[in-house]
Amino acid sequence: MTRNFLVILSFIFSQQLIAQRYDIAAGVKLSDGIALSGAYRFANKYSAELVLKPNLFSDYSMASVGVKRHWGILGSKRLNLFGGIGIFTRNQESGFVEIPNVQAGGLVFTGGAEMTIGRINMSIDYTPMFTVNENDRNKNYYSYSGVSVRYVFDKRESNAKKWTDNIRDKFKKKPKK
Repeated sequence: MTRNFLVILSFIFSQQLIAQRYDIAAGVKLSDGIALSGAYRFANKYSAELVLKPNLFSDYSMASVGVKRHWGILGSKRLNLFGGIGIFTRNQESGFVEIPNVQAGGLVFTGGAEMTIGRINMSIDYTPMFTVNENDRNKNYYSYSGVSVRYVFDKRESNAKKWTDNIRDKFKKKPKK
């Protein structure tokens, strides 16, 4: 009985949230500074993300591009966990004339959770970055976590809507000639 109740409850809950129903979304990412974040869904469970972080409120600027794979929670695409890999470049300003700026680049990994309500896409993630080039400070690892809030510019039509539209079209009365 409890199992049936949980299955029904999870189905109802998953139908109330509308997540991963976008093709294009853009907004801000809040971590130790403010970054611009854009996401483009190019396949059924895959998206590409671009993050551009100027050095407004921190001592470094960064750019990264990566591919993420999404896994639905509660058996749906409406609330997702994701993981991904990409590349990054980072420029850390020293603030002193005698000490040169540090430029680093390498691999970026990301993992987190994401959901969309209406036209607002929200995600929380953890992002470790591993440098592959030599840098002045011999730092080979950076990480940050952040919260992204994006506006959905292009929503993807849900499979349930396509199915109901198809059924409705089959039962529509055809005009007589």
